Amino acid sequence: MTKEEIKNLFGDFTFDYKNEYFISTSKGNFIWSDPRQGGNGELKKYNGKRSDWENSKGKVFGPINHFVDYMCGDFRYVENQ
Repeated sequence: MTKEEIKNLFGDFTFDYKNEYFISTSKGNFIWSDPRQGGNGELKKYNGKRSDWENSKGKVFGPINHFVDYMCGDFRYVENQ
Protein backbone atom coordinates (compact mmCIF):
# COMPACT_ATOMS: atom_id res chain seq x y z
CA MET A 1 0.00 0.00 0.00
CA THR A 2 1.30 3.47 -0.85
CA LYS A 3 1.16 6.73 1.06
CA GLU A 4 -1.19 8.14 -1.62
CA GLU A 5 -3.61 5.24 -1.14
CA ILE A 6 -3.55 5.63 2.64
CA LYS A 7 -4.12 9.41 2.50
CA ASN A 8 -7.50 8.86 0.83
CA LEU A 9 -8.81 6.27 3.30
CA PHE A 10 -11.67 7.13 5.65
CA GLY A 11 -11.12 5.80 9.13
CA ASP A 12 -12.07 5.67 12.79
CA PHE A 13 -9.42 7.46 14.87
CA THR A 14 -8.90 6.63 18.56
CA PHE A 15 -6.47 8.77 20.60
CA ASP A 16 -4.38 7.59 23.56
CA TYR A 17 -4.12 11.02 25.28
CA LYS A 18 -0.37 11.05 24.55
CA ASN A 19 0.73 11.19 20.91
CA GLU A 20 -0.62 8.06 19.28
CA TYR A 21 -3.74 7.34 17.23
CA PHE A 22 -5.17 3.98 16.30
CA ILE A 23 -6.77 4.19 12.84
CA SER A 24 -9.25 1.57 11.67
CA THR A 25 -9.94 1.62 7.89
CA SER A 26 -11.45 -0.65 5.25
CA LYS A 27 -7.87 -1.52 4.18
CA GLY A 28 -6.58 -2.42 7.63
CA ASN A 29 -5.46 -0.84 10.88
CA PHE A 30 -2.71 1.71 11.39
CA ILE A 31 -0.90 3.55 14.19
CA TRP A 32 0.03 7.20 13.71
CA SER A 33 2.44 9.10 15.97
CA ASP A 34 1.15 12.71 15.99
CA PRO A 35 4.02 15.25 15.74
CA ARG A 36 1.77 18.00 17.16
CA GLN A 37 1.73 16.00 20.40
CA GLY A 38 5.45 15.13 20.47
CA GLY A 39 5.30 12.10 18.15
CA ASN A 40 7.54 11.43 15.17
CA GLY A 41 4.95 11.71 12.35
CA GLU A 42 5.21 8.04 11.36
CA LEU A 43 2.21 6.02 10.25
CA LYS A 44 2.59 2.22 10.36
CA LYS A 45 0.39 -0.77 9.64
CA TYR A 46 -0.93 -2.41 12.83
CA ASN A 47 -1.60 -6.15 12.76
CA GLY A 48 -4.03 -6.24 15.65
CA LYS A 49 -7.49 -5.11 16.70
CA ARG A 50 -8.45 -1.82 18.31
CA SER A 51 -9.16 -3.71 21.53
CA ASP A 52 -5.55 -5.02 21.55
CA TRP A 53 -4.20 -1.49 21.19
CA GLU A 54 -6.66 -0.05 23.76
CA ASN A 55 -5.71 -2.69 26.32
CA SER A 56 -2.07 -1.62 26.03
CA LYS A 57 -2.93 2.07 26.49
CA GLY A 58 -5.47 2.38 29.27
CA LYS A 59 -7.64 5.47 28.84
CA VAL A 60 -8.43 6.38 25.22
CA PHE A 61 -10.69 8.84 23.37
CA GLY A 62 -12.74 8.02 20.31
CA PRO A 63 -13.34 6.86 17.78
CA ILE A 64 -13.93 9.90 15.59
CA ASN A 65 -14.27 9.62 11.82
CA HIS A 66 -12.05 11.46 9.32
CA PHE A 67 -10.01 10.97 6.19
CA VAL A 68 -6.40 10.04 6.97
CA ASP A 69 -5.13 13.06 5.02
CA TYR A 70 -7.25 15.45 7.12
CA MET A 71 -6.05 14.11 10.47
CA CYS A 72 -2.46 13.11 9.68
CA GLY A 73 -1.36 15.78 7.18
CA ASP A 74 2.09 15.08 5.79
CA PHE A 75 2.73 11.82 7.65
CA ARG A 76 5.66 9.51 6.94
CA TYR A 77 4.48 6.05 5.93
CA VAL A 78 6.82 3.39 7.32
CA GLU A 79 6.29 -0.12 6.03
CA ASN A 80 6.70 -2.80 8.67
CA GLN A 81 9.94 -4.73 8.40
